Amino acid sequence: MCRLGVRKVAEVDVDLALVRRLEASAAAASLDLVNEIKLLDPASAAEGREFLGGALIAMGPGRYVNRAIGVSLAEMSADDIKTIERFFAERGLPSMIELSSWAPTSTLNELAQRSYTPAWFRSVFALRPGSALGHLRTDVRIDRVGDDNAAEWLEVFARGFEAEHGETRVANDEIGEAGRRAPNAHTFLAYLDDEAVGCGSMQVVEGIAWLGGAATVPAFRKRGVQAALVAYRLQLALELGCDLAAVTALSNGPSARNIVRLGFPHTHTQVVVERRILA
Repeated sequence: MCRLGVRKVAEVDVDLALVRRLEASAAAASLDLVNEIKLLDPASAAEGREFLGGALIAMGPGRYVNRAIGVSLAEMSADDIKTIERFFAERGLPSMIELSSWAPTSTLNELAQRSYTPAWFRSVFALRPGSALGHLRTDVRIDRVGDDNAAEWLEVFARGFEAEHGETRVANDEIGEAGRRAPNAHTFLAYLDDEAVGCGSMQVVEGIAWLGGAATVPAFRKRGVQAALVAYRLQLALELGCDLAAVTALSNGPSARNIVRLGFPHTHTQVVVERRILA
């Protein structure tokens, strides 16, 4: 059975309805990314499919997103899981499912019987735009990204994620450019002393402002660049009428710690589980 009840976290009531809304909007944003990848490169093998209130996303080997998203809040049958496995097997990918901590016990049991094991954990955070972030640097200039400065932004995006060469750069540029062109997306560059040193993005999906694309050039980290970008995007989310701003991060990584320091309450945890293709 699904866990019920309400947990008061700052100004956000964390209940099943909120978690369901966050998971569904994240799946919708991922489908938008796949659509943009295919528009940018019609030969791309990337594919997305709506499924169980979420989505099956296959961007391809070596790409950033290859998993089922937002599908685990309802009870999943053995046939549902087999459908997911076929989708990824047909594309030469292991079957991976983003499993919410609110998933029913019956779903956990079905996955255990099919030998799924944890691959990594992600934390989901959400707050209401307008929340104060405390003292921020005032010398960070933030500009919107358009066609005129897209090349500069892609360079910062690659340097910030330390993905500057080879196939890693190709994949990084692909996801970045698709994210920039997605519906209701906003992309930004941050400058210190007129030097582009960081970037961030925001995609509005059904009233939720999803913050992403956050990267800072290594030499300029720990100087308040991302805090300024977060504050800028939260203000924009408020102006656009969003009632929530949300962000995800690896649970054991520095980004999650930074998000908490910026005042984002934790809503729930996801574990990505995997069942490898058997030879």
